[in-house]
Amino acid sequence: MIIVYISLAVVLASLAYLIYAGVSFNKKIKPTVNSVNATSQHLQNETDHIKEKTNHLKVTQTAIKTDVQYKKDSVKYTANSFKQLVNSFKR
Repeated sequence: MIIVYISLAVVLASLAYLIYAGVSFNKKIKPTVNSVNATSQHLQNETDHIKEKTNHLKVTQTAIKTDVQYKKDSVKYTANSFKQLVNSFKR
């Protein structure tokens, strides 16, 4: 019967040590986990900022393309008008 009590005491002691080791490990790893979480959040914020800038650049690019096309059409219209004017003076 004494062997049962000794075995039970060993099991309880090992459970107590397991709990102690788990708590100790948790205390040691917590600053690292917090640092990783902070870095992850910072990277997510930077990614969101880059996405916003990318969207802004796409809108600006579209506006510039539209403006360039409008100006190109204006120059073509002016050149054609000038050609027609020159042709009308030649006649």
